[in-house]
Amino acid sequence: MKETILMQHDRSTVKRLATVQFRTFSGLTRFIWYGISIILILLGFGLLYDFGIPFRYLFLAAGCIIFGNVGVSAQFRAEKTLRAIEQQGGQFPRTKMLFRDSDIFVLEDGGTGRSVSYNSILRLSEDNLYYYLFITNEAAYMVPKNQLRNPPEFRHTLERTCGKRVQNTGGFFTIRLKDLLKK
Repeated sequence: MKETILMQHDRSTVKRLATVQFRTFSGLTRFIWYGISIILILLGFGLLYDFGIPFRYLFLAAGCIIFGNVGVSAQFRAEKTLRAIEQQGGQFPRTKMLFRDSDIFVLEDGGTGRSVSYNSILRLSEDNLYYYLFITNEAAYMVPKNQLRNPPEFRHTLERTCGKRVQNTGGFFTIRLKDLLKK
């Protein structure tokens, strides 16, 4: 695999990364909160037990609020990161990645280069614009698909080289049983 990528972060990529990080590593948390919200909504409609009209409205409102805000912690994390960037001069990180057969050479702006082995990558995720190479639960390299010569071939080679499958983080139904059992 021979690809050279230049990733320039901005406000939108910081927010996107926080959302994908939450979806990638918080499957059990998402499952629990969605489950609670659905139970509350069912109570709100009186389908599980009828506590009376005032309580039904309360349950329905609480269930809808929880359901609509399950991922809000990701946005709080993104805003915290954006404030930290602003406090440090407002320069968004820029990363150059050279994908080689044996490793990924990563060069951060203003820093020294380092080698990242493929087998040290914790998880692989994707959305419609980026591949995410998580090196920890909270740190990832973003690879813009529009800079790749052949994104599907890159994905296949990445999966084979890392020994992991790429997880699509596109929506609610991306919660996998495997993620619920991992902790």
